[in-house]
Amino acid sequence: MEEKYRRKRPAGMTIVEAQSEAHKIAFYPMLFQAVRSLINFGVLEAVVERKKNGASLPELARLCSISDYAAALLLDIAVHADIMLLENGLYKPTKLGECLLEDKSVRANMDFMHDVCYQGAFYLEESFKSGKPEGLRVFGDWNTVYQGLSQLPPKAHESWFKFDNLYSDLAFEQAAKIVLAGSPALVYDIGGNTARFDLTILNADPDVKVRIFDLEQQLPKARQTLEKAGLMHRAELHPVNMLDSETQIPPGADAMWMSQFLDCFSPGEIMGILQKLAGAMGENTRLFILEPFIDKQNRAAALSLLNTSLYFTCIANGNSRMYHQCDMLEFLERAGLKLHKAHQGIGRFNYTLLECTKP
Repeated sequence: MEEKYRRKRPAGMTIVEAQSEAHKIAFYPMLFQAVRSLINFGVLEAVVERKKNGASLPELARLCSISDYAAALLLDIAVHADIMLLENGLYKPTKLGECLLEDKSVRANMDFMHDVCYQGAFYLEESFKSGKPEGLRVFGDWNTVYQGLSQLPPKAHESWFKFDNLYSDLAFEQAAKIVLAGSPALVYDIGGNTARFDLTILNADPDVKVRIFDLEQQLPKARQTLEKAGLMHRAELHPVNMLDSETQIPPGADAMWMSQFLDCFSPGEIMGILQKLAGAMGENTRLFILEPFIDKQNRAAALSLLNTSLYFTCIANGNSRMYHQCDMLEFLERAGLKLHKAHQGIGRFNYTLLECTKP
């Protein structure tokens, strides 16, 4: 059994440095909103565009149509947060500032946190106590966010899918080659979401067919994706709730696929899903699980995954999280499945693709 990864404590932190870091955490919510204002008002973009010569406060206030008061306060914050440099009255961006503006993953994270998580995060402590996504009440009266995705406010809906699709999409091409290496005739996609992975393998192999199993509310988006690409004739859509004890997965798949699906469930629920799939697997069926595991990431990425776990706590379902690889391997073993190979470093964001079989 793999030992769970433990991160080392920073060495040599003085009490003053510790206090400084503690104060940062205390004020992070306000800093987050201030940085969004820097971006939304166009201040950060204007500074980046003028990074060679720099830009003055009056110039930035005029260019961005904000008051001198707003410009002065936001620029002060930007300097002290190492987002900008102030030299001879002129502001220039740091690498951090450029990253905040130009990195698509950072922008997707910020939009997701603001549009989907920020208001609901007020109920995080309550969610930990109840085991339910208490923050979801800011959007509607559903048991999980997945039941209400199609009814989220437009901005929250857009940011949810932008966040959900960005990371896994960049792993699909590489993962598809591994799945198709065994020349499967029929692939089951469990929790197919918007069918973007199915689109990848259907385009890559003209002979493969797919069956998508997901909540009834989710399947219209999958259909829309496949019909737009002219590939619906090679796909079947099956409405299922994988947590329903009456749900059965029919046999016949050469490969089964799950992308960022199991992290949407508690350990007990994951066990039930894996056992259900194991019962439908044949002797030669391969089960592929694509996940970003905490213990296979760098420090910043691991912290992002842990914060995503808090979204699961207060918004998504109240009881799931991003997992360590060793946790998932234990679930597989207990469900009667065997790890054939762990494919590491999949895609830009270092996903892991677990390839599993029946013993």
